Amino acid sequence: MDFLHAYDGDDVSDGEEAGAKGAVKRKLASLTAPKDLLLPREEDEDEDAGVSELLGGSKRIVDRESEYHRRRLNRQLSPPRVDPFAMAAAPKGKRLRGYGDAVREANREKMEEAELRERQEQVREKEE
Repeated sequence: MDFLHAYDGDDVSDGEEAGAKGAVKRKLASLTAPKDLLLPREEDEDEDAGVSELLGGSKRIVDRESEYHRRRLNRQLSPPRVDPFAMAAAPKGKRLRGYGDAVREANREKMEEAELRERQEQVREKEE
């Protein structure tokens, strides 16, 4: 049942409705994109050379990242969540990782990175 036409007061038969739908389908099937969009475009060598100069040898973003940005790949995505009610049921010797543990670990990593940077700066100063 066509609810849009049911209350219009227009009595449209199923045959007329099917004919109208067929006409719409034929019109949509006849529409196409312009020929210049359908044909494959030849790549300009000049554009490729300019792009390769800007991007380096690779078009992948990951290959152009600095060491600082690559560190994100080595990080733990998300610590396993701890259910506070399950901690009471956990065995006595087993310790679950919580928010405080994650913060301490992040602080420790920051300290290690700072120490590494200091050592690298000292080596550079000695070389100069």
